[in-house]
Amino acid sequence: MEKTLLYFLVTTIVGILIKKCIKLYVGEPPVEAPDQPSEPPSSSSNLQASINAFGEPDDIIVANPTKANEKTGAILVYHSKGMMVYNNIAIDKNTIVDITFHNTAIPSTPDNYEIVIKTTLRDHPEINIQTGSDISWTQNVINDLLHVLPLFQP
Repeated sequence: MEKTLLYFLVTTIVGILIKKCIKLYVGEPPVEAPDQPSEPPSSSSNLQASINAFGEPDDIIVANPTKANEKTGAILVYHSKGMMVYNNIAIDKNTIVDITFHNTAIPSTPDNYEIVIKTTLRDHPEINIQTGSDISWTQNVINDLLHVLPLFQP
């Protein structure tokens, strides 16, 4: 009788310890989130909000392909109005002083490039456009910007 009780206690304790070890090693199973309808992106960050505010653009330059549907991921070009719009900031062609780029990464972090548009706008003397980690993409975006600048009509 004592051996049976001792055997029962030992196997119970060993079973509990094994279960705890498995939970520690494997982890808890993921908890499923309840089904909820996903909300559309807010209109304040949506590129469509910029298009609604400024009208249909003549051209769109994708600055950051991972954010192409956001207003910080594309530059709207309006040839007839002689302006560009980025992040709801209207940039008249006559206010652009310089366009350049630089790497914003710090040592031991991945490259992160941004285009810098220097303007004579009092509220926005410098407009920084994040383009991602590919220098070739950044150079192509700058080439696109330089290509559309002469197309603006006076």
